Amino acid sequence: MKRILLTLASLFVAALTFAQSLDGVWTAKISMDEKKDTADVSMAMSVTGYDTMEISGSSCTTKQQAILTITGARDGETVKMGATINGKVSGTIAREGDVLVFTPAKSPKPEVTVETENIPGVLKALLVNPLKSEMAKDLKEPGRTRIISLSAQEMVLEEILTEAQIRKGQKAERMTYRKKP
Repeated sequence: MKRILLTLASLFVAALTFAQSLDGVWTAKISMDEKKDTADVSMAMSVTGYDTMEISGSSCTTKQQAILTITGARDGETVKMGATINGKVSGTIAREGDVLVFTPAKSPKPEVTVETENIPGVLKALLVNPLKSEMAKDLKEPGRTRIISLSAQEMVLEEILTEAQIRKGQKAERMTYRKKP
């Protein structure tokens, strides 16, 4: 009897998760910090990324933002540099069991803009331009993610890698999205 009750309870929880609406604005935040100190120079770099999905029925607009901040000090002088890269694409989203499938619209193409502050051309070429092109590439590609957990306020997704990505040694990312009120 206990086994039957546990089975029914797990089926009930699975049914509630499946019936949960995805409509709304969902945002995930990713951060990375790096610091390097030498005898002459102290430098810190941070990248904060935001991934936002605005879902309404089968329509989805995906927005990505990467904020790059570099702070350096040399001979007592502090230098701050920064860049903000914004990307946006619209498309459709479909739910196939525990898998979400995002298909970007063919037109209009993804929009990617860059704003920089005090970044010299060399650093722009080394840091900002690769981030911009990676974002544009990411926004153009269809995406498949597995729903790990879903509640009214939180959704955990894990990307489903293609065979080519697995051969390259890429690891699947897991992201936690919070629903905006």
